[in-house]
Amino acid sequence: MKKYLENEEGNADFWLQPETKAKMLKIVELELITKMAEAVSSKDTGCVYMFQQKYLDELKLLFDIFKRD
Repeated sequence: MKKYLENEEGNADFWLQPETKAKMLKIVELELITKMAEAVSSKDTGCVYMFQQKYLDELKLLFDIFKRD
């Protein structure tokens, strides 16, 4: 997901005006991060499971993605 967000930001830099880019990125972040945060954290493969299994790289990736929002 992080690479997808970076790709969308790069596309926005190329194609959109700065004020449009900011609006578009907020929508992308809402759809990809905010709406999925609860689902990701509550599944059996979610945050609790990753903490129990010590999947620190995956947890860091989630943190980096969620802190964008």
